[in-house]
Amino acid sequence: MKGDISKKELNLLYEITSNSRTPLNQIAKKLNLSQQGLSYRLSKLEDSNVLLNYFTLFDYSCLGYNNFRVFLNLNSTDEINLKKIIDYLCSHGSVLSVNHCGGKWDLIVTFAARNISRFNKELKSLLSQFPNSIKSYSVLTNIVAYNLGKRYLSETSSHPNTKIIGGDRELVKIDAIDRQLIKEIFYNPKITYVSLASKYKLNPKTIINKIKSLEAKGIIKGYSCVIDCYKFNYLSNKILIKYHNPSTKVEDELLKFCRLNKNITNVVKVIGEWDLEIDTENKDFHDFKHLCSTIRSKFGDNIYNFDTCHVFSNIKTAYLPTNFFSETF
Repeated sequence: MKGDISKKELNLLYEITSNSRTPLNQIAKKLNLSQQGLSYRLSKLEDSNVLLNYFTLFDYSCLGYNNFRVFLNLNSTDEINLKKIIDYLCSHGSVLSVNHCGGKWDLIVTFAARNISRFNKELKSLLSQFPNSIKSYSVLTNIVAYNLGKRYLSETSSHPNTKIIGGDRELVKIDAIDRQLIKEIFYNPKITYVSLASKYKLNPKTIINKIKSLEAKGIIKGYSCVIDCYKFNYLSNKILIKYHNPSTKVEDELLKFCRLNKNITNVVKVIGEWDLEIDTENKDFHDFKHLCSTIRSKFGDNIYNFDTCHVFSNIKTAYLPTNFFSETF
């Protein structure tokens, strides 16, 4: 038991974060629960804001987008000023995610743009919107992200089902129906095939085949949800690494280490002030400290700079900008 959440509920969270579209009867059977009992537990997790919202993992690079992470240091973090900035970012059509942090950085914001010129315009617009609020900023360009899942939730989870997002990918052609289905499953990741078939007056098999095709093409990488790990007494942090002597071998060894550590949920190769960004969720500060010490001990000769950032909350999480739905091609 962690906090007020049982082991059964943690296992349920693991199943839902691994694939939120898995039929509940399948999860119930796997967890040895009745479907009614599982539905009750799921509702309890949603009502208590342990499970915050659902999302679809899109590979934005397949649709012609690049990913830029902006670390913001604010002059003032009073609640009113902070809320204005967060509201602006959450409603922004190019913003994928917003994290509220502690330490050197107050907010970490992820933008998706078709090119660096477009991103520059969005960044300058943000800076001009809040000229007296943003003290400094740092920009990282994403190369590729490795989504490793939340394996720490389950004692029986094994090797991660790594979802690779970004990297060197070709633009994937999609048709008008694909675009509509992407929009539907973006705004409602749990929408049923039957509902989609009824809405677009298509055979359910056609809908299933179209979505399976989007998955096969790599546009859709999976279905998950945002959870608040603080509700069961876990801490969320980022580790930032700059290599001293960057090499493919060192990167591969560090990535292998991350895949073997259940508390590491995401790893991103970036260009900028840092080379690698690692997301972790640990049971307490000592556990996180041990992870940091292990990384520095194993890879210290190749690390030029090492920093950490405490993440208070994931305010917004998406893998496709809403601008995509208003753009023409």
